[in-house]
Amino acid sequence: MEPEVLAAWIGFAGTLIAAWVASLIGKRWLDQERLKGQLKDAKEDIRFLLEVERIQAEKRNPEHPMTALREARRMAKERGLAWSGKHTKSKVENVR
Repeated sequence: MEPEVLAAWIGFAGTLIAAWVASLIGKRWLDQERLKGQLKDAKEDIRFLLEVERIQAEKRNPEHPMTALREARRMAKERGLAWSGKHTKSKVENVR
């Protein structure tokens, strides 16, 4: 094979590899941006649901809303659901 042809093939292969690597990096970056958006949405949903829970507890027992809140959480536990405590309102607001 002629040296010029071989050099052209090597240059072509290098270009293909560089384009492939760039596409992988770009896809990874886009995936990270998508996940950041999903995390932001999840944190907003958690904040919303915690506020709804607080409002319902206030309506249920205006004098002692925390008692109503604890009662509602106890009932949820009895139904097989668990609150990890990892996503309290203050923790969600402070996560970056």
